[in-house]
Amino acid sequence: MAKNNKKKNIIGILIRQKMLEAGLKACDLAKALNCDVSNVYKIFKREYIDAKVLGKLSKLLNYNFSADLYENCKRIVIIETTSHKISQLQKDKSLKIIYVQ
Repeated sequence: MAKNNKKKNIIGILIRQKMLEAGLKACDLAKALNCDVSNVYKIFKREYIDAKVLGKLSKLLNYNFSADLYENCKRIVIIETTSHKISQLQKDKSLKIIYVQ
């Protein structure tokens, strides 16, 4: 994924991260959304998402994406690799750090 796209698809990255934390797979999301698995992978790359879909994912993953993004949209940092700056960022409790696997 190109660095320029990282800030644009925060919602997709966050959905994928919460899916992994819940121990679910893309096929589980596809079943809940009544869509093909390929559509779930497209969601992971999206910049925007339909509110109805986001609501279904919030319920399935037991996570309020809307509130989190509203409160933290300007304070989200996405980290793809480790670096010496991570420990400095972790000290800032106002940041929401998402580690991309």
